Amino acid sequence: MPLPDFPELTGPAWQRASAALLLSVLSEYAYEGLLLPLPDEEAGDERPDPDRVVRYRLELAGHVVYSFRARRGAFGSWRVQPGSVLRVADGSAAPATDPARLIVDARATLGLTAEATAGLVADVTAALLGAARDEARGLPTAAELADLPYLDLEGRVDGHPGLAPGRSRPGFSASDATRWAPEARNPIRLPWAAVHRDIAVWGSASPELTEQRLLAEELDPSTRRRFTARLRDRGVDPADYLWLPVHPWQWDETVLPLFAADLAHGRIVPLGDGGPDRYLPRQAGGGFTNLDRPGRRDVALPLAGPDAPLGTRLPAPARPSPETTGWLVDRYHADPFLHGETRVVLLADLASVTVRHPHLDAVPGDGDGGHDATAAGHPYRGLFGALWSEPLAARLEPGERARPLPALLHRDHTGRPLVAELVERSGLAPREWLRWFGAALLPPLLHLLYRYGLAVPGYGEALVVVSDAGEVPVRLAVRDAARGLMVCGDPAGRPFPETEGLPPAGPKGPVATHPPDEVARTLGGGLFGGPLRHLSQLADDELGVSETAFWALMRAEAARYQQRFPELKERYALFDLLGPRIARYTPNRDRLPRQRAAPVPPTASPLSGPVG
Repeated sequence: MPLPDFPELTGPAWQRASAALLLSVLSEYAYEGLLLPLPDEEAGDERPDPDRVVRYRLELAGHVVYSFRARRGAFGSWRVQPGSVLRVADGSAAPATDPARLIVDARATLGLTAEATAGLVADVTAALLGAARDEARGLPTAAELADLPYLDLEGRVDGHPGLAPGRSRPGFSASDATRWAPEARNPIRLPWAAVHRDIAVWGSASPELTEQRLLAEELDPSTRRRFTARLRDRGVDPADYLWLPVHPWQWDETVLPLFAADLAHGRIVPLGDGGPDRYLPRQAGGGFTNLDRPGRRDVALPLAGPDAPLGTRLPAPARPSPETTGWLVDRYHADPFLHGETRVVLLADLASVTVRHPHLDAVPGDGDGGHDATAAGHPYRGLFGALWSEPLAARLEPGERARPLPALLHRDHTGRPLVAELVERSGLAPREWLRWFGAALLPPLLHLLYRYGLAVPGYGEALVVVSDAGEVPVRLAVRDAARGLMVCGDPAGRPFPETEGLPPAGPKGPVATHPPDEVARTLGGGLFGGPLRHLSQLADDELGVSETAFWALMRAEAARYQQRFPELKERYALFDLLGPRIARYTPNRDRLPRQRAAPVPPTASPLSGPVG
């Protein structure tokens, strides 16, 4: 068998991708306090000024120094200047463009073991390989990106602007990435399996959506007949089984090694491809959208192993997200501000099949002391199952266009960001476009937080900006709202009264709640310190709207909401998003294996400034 060839790996393409990723690693690691650059006194830069570029020194073990020029920005962010990074070692300085070299140089500062260092270098290399492949396929301009439908756009942009590297795809080999990664843009037909009800659990957001109805709407009649015949040929009763699609990679990596005994005894039966429909993977790893019939439901499939924390897992059977979705949708329709004024789209998780391991699910998770073995569980938990949700296309009105929030930050090969293209097409002044953007994005998220004590992830592709036919942002869509939902408790840990009826965390346990500061960190640190931090920099660089002016627009929108609902005053103090300090969201720190006793301290918030 010949070795696979990667002709797209050219030196110039690699160098460009490597230099860009180095800037991202330096900027984001310094922002999270993982690296601590200091002003270079020898260069005369003693007092950093946010309005000018200053040279910094990053001193590492082994007498290695990285020297670079940067501007400081909102939330204490770092804007490292392209082409300015030097690596000084053994008395000589050379231009630095290699993020893997930086990781190795900084391993002592980062607290990395040899194994963790190698793993992070492998992630960096995999991300660079993906970037080189993107360039070989041809990089679209910002204008071309603006014309792409949502599903095509997702595979062209990163999903997490603060994560460096953001597209490493842990667990994928180089060949796996060319087949399964969202950026590979390879449509696939999903294989299905039947799992005996002894180890499979069905969940639905409503009594009307039964197993039979789901299968009738997702599979063609000929496919259902073929699957039924397959089970009868095995001498089993089809009524004893639940059917679900399985990601081919997950089947090979996790299901077969872990559930081989169930296959041997007929509790799991492979059924074949689920008909002619092709699916494209979404940026969120295991998410798939039907390419041939966009009206059919999206499906999320586990795509991870026990040691791949960034992969996709499904909710435990103890609290299936379709049940949470049903509760959330009920609140949505009862709240005229959410469904009538903001018209936010909460894409519902509609149904799920979750497969339990017959032995491991009795094992308590580390640290839960056996109190509730189903609430935490073993590291393989949630790695076999399927979850169906509403497709975004079905909820858009004629003329509307949808784009994941991080896509607005994407720069094409000329450096032009997509947001600049959209502002130009709208015909609005940049400041006015950003005002519309803030009015579409913030009110529904603030209402969920203040009225209900709920927060959804604000840092990745879960937030989708919906624009009208003129490219003016008009509303927000939220993917995976039930799966990523954080529920706040009061200072005593009690859930808010508004969460009455929310499905519990365990079979008999109460609703799992989080402290107010942790919930505020998800929205404030994750959204403001994540995508909006990067958008404020783009506005400053490309739109002629300063960071100060950008944050004044966002603060004005938040203040407008608070004035609209004065009865929630106590909640505004509980979640102090407009105060002088705000928690940082630290995805890079969180992914490193080192245990840190002291979390990174809050940072100065640009939302505390004047509204004007």
